Amino acid sequence: MTEHPFRTLKQIVILGCGMIGTGWAAYFLSKRIEVVAFAQESKARDIFPELVRLTMQSMPAIPDIIAPSAQILMYQSQASAAVKADLVIENAPENVELKRELISRLQSQASSTAIIASSTYSLKNSDIVVKAIDPARVVVAHPFNPPYLIPLVERLSFYYQAIGKQPVVMNKEMIGHVANSLTAALWREALYLLQESAASATDINTAVTAGPGLRWASLGEPRMDRALTEQIVAEVEVAAAWKNLPITGMSCWLSSRLA
Repeated sequence: MTEHPFRTLKQIVILGCGMIGTGWAAYFLSKRIEVVAFAQESKARDIFPELVRLTMQSMPAIPDIIAPSAQILMYQSQASAAVKADLVIENAPENVELKRELISRLQSQASSTAIIASSTYSLKNSDIVVKAIDPARVVVAHPFNPPYLIPLVERLSFYYQAIGKQPVVMNKEMIGHVANSLTAALWREALYLLQESAASATDINTAVTAGPGLRWASLGEPRMDRALTEQIVAEVEVAAAWKNLPITGMSCWLSSRLA
């Protein structure tokens, strides 16, 4: 039986020491995996260990989180941090040219077997690997923030499932992946309601935070009903054109979303 990659993984490199990098470092340390980190700004490097420590103080009561025995090592250069990496977590700002250049440099500095996992929340994998030496070893692994609390990771499943994450695998590249596309749908509806003067911004916000937001937090996420989903798909397939779709709330939304 082939051993899972995380069973022998000893060290993970975190590039970018902002909110996402801090959350990832805290999570990996809680799983007894040594973390190496680097940030371009010296101030970020100086405060990163303390930020991770403070983050981990909120974690002991969470199920499956164990006291860390691993450590965090800060490096003064990207090359020295990446040279022994098996897995590099890239958390650079959401700029496609920046990520392309960063990934190209990383692959020239890391071993030929290292995997680079980008935390990008909107960019496509095919867009960020344009300058990569080996595009096959670059993947998107978008965490839902904060990664030390929220189990969702989009796209890269075989690594993260072993350490308690709940990955979703995309069958097709989409801007924003899955979770942020769903989040954006709520934003679009909120802006539409505001545009139509249906309610004030304050009341629209209250409608979410005092309604479905509380329900999702206490009862769990809404699940797609299989029968309803099949009915919607059937409507879409049978209709000769979007204008012929039955006038239902869901089919109208699909029409405006997909047209």
